[in-house]
Parts: sequence; C-alpha cells; structure tokens
Amino acid sequence: YMRMVQSRRVDALIVAHTLDRDPRLEQLQAAGFPFLALGRSQLPQPYAWFDFDNYAGTYNATRWLIEKGHQRIALLGESNNQAFITQRRQGYLDALREAGLSSEWLRAMPPSLRVGYATTKELLALPQPPTAIVTDCNTHGDGAAMALAQLGRLSGDNSVSLVVYDGLPQDSIVDIDVASVIQSTRQGVGKQIADMVRRLINGDD
Repeated sequence: YMRMVQSRRVDALIVAHTLDRDPRLEQLQAAGFPFLALGRSQLPQPYAWFDFDNYAGTYNATRWLIEKGHQRIALLGESNNQAFITQRRQGYLDALREAGLSSEWLRAMPPSLRVGYATTKELLALPQPPTAIVTDCNTHGDGAAMALAQLGRLSGDNSVSLVVYDGLPQDSIVDIDVASVIQSTRQGVGKQIADMVRRLINGDD
C-alpha cells in the first residue's frame, strides 16, 4: 500500500481491522497521506476514524445482566488484539469491576461456532457455572446458543441469559430469540464512510 501512497495513484486509503497500535496508520500519518481508519488506534496526532462504540455495547449488556441479578457473567471473546475486540473486552471488565464482580468466566478464543459451542458446555460444567453469557461476535453467539438449546438452558426457569453482539446469524438453526447488541445497518455505515472519505479528499475539516 505504501507504493500506492508514494506514487499518489489513489487519493485516500480506508484502513480496516485496525490494531491498538497500528504501524500502517503510523506510516500513513508520517507520510501526510489522507486515510480513514475503520476503528480507533493510538497515534501521536489526531486522525480520521469511523467506529462503533464497541466499549459501550458490552458495558451496557453486562450492566443490564447485573441489574437483572446476575453475578456470574461469562464473556466469550475473540483472542486477537484488534482494537474493537479489546474495546468490547474492556467494556465487560469495567462493568464487572464497578459492580465488584469477578471476571473469572472470561474466555478468549478464535471466532468459531464450534469453539463457542464447546466453551459454553465447558463453562456450564464448572462447579460454579455462569448464569449469563455475553459473546463479542455472533459466531461465538451461535455456538453458545446451540449448546444452551441442546442442554435445555436457553429458555425456561433454568435458562442461562445470553446476549449476542450483532445478534444470531440469519442462518442460525436456533429458533429461540436471544438478547442482542445491534449496530447500524451496513448501508447506513457505507454511506457515512463514503462521505467521510470524500471530505478527506476535499480537505474539509
């Protein structure tokens, strides 16, 4: 991508899957080249970025569960260091910390339906299993929902509360509604990103 920057064959770049400390953004900023980061990072100078409030999503979901009386709340989270993942993890951790609750049911793993399924069953087999689960992506969420449904724990008096970031996938075989953290539509996001890039190219503040 730096060849494109140096040759000026493009007017701006959109950089996806940003990291907390992202060398790509540092290079672009040092080169003075217009870019829009899809996600937040730590840079020495202000820069243009687009992001959802990932922190608030898991923070509010965890607070909602705490207000419903849950004290043993698990998080099935992705294991890499992309910015949105660390923000979602921190929202969960801060909500628990403020309530004086343990985060011992936090699990970090690859984004896989199979892993979400297996990890949920492992959590429920603990001597002190979680009474609620938050997932930071719908791949984990689908696996968790399948495990809970199979165990008869997705509905009824003995159910485990489940909150899925982005909701269950459209092709999920689970037909029981679960609580979800829902973001803006892809069409709306695309329009906003396009407008921000246009303003960058035009030099608008």
